[in-house]
Amino acid sequence: MEDFEKLEQSAEETVSEEIVNEEIVNNDDTENTVEETVYVNENDIPEETVSEQTDAPEKPKKLVQTPIIIAAGVLLAAILAFACFKVFFNNSVVGTWYVATETAEDGATPDEVDPATLEYYTFEKDGTASITLGTMKVIGTWNYATDDDSTTDQTASKINIAISYFVNGTFDVELDGNAIFGKTMTLSNEYMTTPVKFESGSVPKSNLKPSEDFEPNDRIVGTWQDSGQSQVFTFNADGTCSLNQMDVMVVDGIYTVDEKSNIIKITYLRPDENEMDIDFDASGDDESKLTMLGLEYEKVEE
Repeated sequence: MEDFEKLEQSAEETVSEEIVNEEIVNNDDTENTVEETVYVNENDIPEETVSEQTDAPEKPKKLVQTPIIIAAGVLLAAILAFACFKVFFNNSVVGTWYVATETAEDGATPDEVDPATLEYYTFEKDGTASITLGTMKVIGTWNYATDDDSTTDQTASKINIAISYFVNGTFDVELDGNAIFGKTMTLSNEYMTTPVKFESGSVPKSNLKPSEDFEPNDRIVGTWQDSGQSQVFTFNADGTCSLNQMDVMVVDGIYTVDEKSNIIKITYLRPDENEMDIDFDASGDDESKLTMLGLEYEKVEE
């Protein structure tokens, strides 16, 4: 009996020892485990947890949105389309043209001809037309031969040109080429024996320059208009000058003053060098008046 009681007591001590060891192991596991808590209610979430969630960095937003990219693409396409039209499909007569047939009269090729000797026709969008020969320009008008005298109807095949002293009539017009390789224009009508061919170009700058020893005459320098307001002379202090006759003809050139003979000598190109002598009288006390070619001119205040 005593042996049985000892055996029972020994078994209880062994079981008690295992329970204690198991609690120690469980306590160690609890210390090394991060506890996860699931909150059923939003109000139960601690402030520290909410702060950690809201402080998370936001993803950067896209700077360029898709609609902006599409709009930029459409705008670029429109610009390119307009540029292509202007280069390849613009059949307007607006612009400056020189008479190409003149280059072949003496057998010279276009590259060998001095551009300053050519005759240039210019057609403006506002209906102004002009012919430039050297430094002389004669001004008139033009329009497409339509019912409304339009200057924008590029489908019209006839144009009207009215430039005093040079040309006045209705012409059939043919346009060819493009802005890259050059454009050509041909004018003809029933009264012309042969059509006139033009090529696109630009009026060259004048090579006329005043002499290095030019000294301005303060009594002459200025802009002068006759009493009938039909003619205006402008004499600049740098030796250049211009003559405007009723906005129909404009001549640019250079000038010198011979005070002994009271002569103003104007040199201009047409297209060769030409000279114009103008007698003047500046003896009057009124410096706002000047007599030229027997007519009284009044100084125009600028």
